[in-house]
Amino acid sequence: WLKQPSMATTSDPSVSPKVSLGAEVETKNFDAKAVPNYISTAPRSNLASFGASEIFEDLDAEASVRASPLGIVTSGCGRHWSLKADIEVEDVTVSSQYYDAFLSHEWGSSGFLKVLTILMIYNLRAATAFTLLSSLLFGVLRVYEILPDDESTVVLGHGVFFFVITFWQRIRECFKKPHLFFVDKLCIEQKDAKAKAQGILSLAAYLKRSKSLLILWSPQYFQRLWCTFELVSFLREQDVGVRIMPVKMVVLLVHLNLTWQLCRVTLKILNSASAVQDNIREVTSFFLVLTILGAVVLPVYHWLGLWMMTDIQRLPQQLHTFKIQDSKCTCCSIDHKDPQTGEPIACDRKLVAL
Repeated sequence: WLKQPSMATTSDPSVSPKVSLGAEVETKNFDAKAVPNYISTAPRSNLASFGASEIFEDLDAEASVRASPLGIVTSGCGRHWSLKADIEVEDVTVSSQYYDAFLSHEWGSSGFLKVLTILMIYNLRAATAFTLLSSLLFGVLRVYEILPDDESTVVLGHGVFFFVITFWQRIRECFKKPHLFFVDKLCIEQKDAKAKAQGILSLAAYLKRSKSLLILWSPQYFQRLWCTFELVSFLREQDVGVRIMPVKMVVLLVHLNLTWQLCRVTLKILNSASAVQDNIREVTSFFLVLTILGAVVLPVYHWLGLWMMTDIQRLPQQLHTFKIQDSKCTCCSIDHKDPQTGEPIACDRKLVAL
């Protein structure tokens, strides 16, 4: 279904999705006086002073672009993803000729969950490998009584996992070239309105420089004009390299991890009690853990899973009925008026409907 938008030109209604590319939207050069001098609540501000044909503005083949190393993208517990973050592009990017991935997302979802999702995608394999190797090492050291045979060594194994999954990209940069990402907030100038608009106008060119497209999907993603534009533009140039990850998936995984940690700690506490006989303690521990799982943990886990699957079930319908006229963009949310000056600004839909 990812390739359905590119089929919109076919004449066979049985294979063509009902995706309107905005034929009813008037397209012409914008006559607004200047680029708005405000910084919008999303990186994709209104592009009022530019001609509609410039939406496909290309970059010189030899020109370098600003790319953000993955270690920076995931740093600060998501502080870069805050709409109020004060970011200097030069401080968080490097010069490059390409992007390993173009990160597409909508700004309504949690920045912290996005960071956790990226860590899961790019760091989980390394964290798992290091945890396995370190656990084997700790086990051997316990056998030879170099390490104490108690709970502290178990905690060391968990510590290795969380350390590597958090900082693996920083560690990797010590001996390999970092993964370079396009992230709109980091790679497009936010303080100079004209430079910002020019950066947005080059989105299609940035997509051409990208080896893959990573979509941090949320239910509102295909309701946003520019998010859909990014996906369609990428699929026009390439048939592979699209990866979609629901940001809610990481909530399920974190919940599952905490569940088993809770069970392990509960068993440890009960088994360490000395006030009862061993057989009674074992039976009590077993049924108490089952009670916690069955009455508290599993219902919440299943509720989270159904919550996410409900959103995913709506996705094909969103793609099938997408219309530019019904999509959401910042300019419409502020009633096509500059929030600082009150002057009218043109609609981004006219810019995309070419």
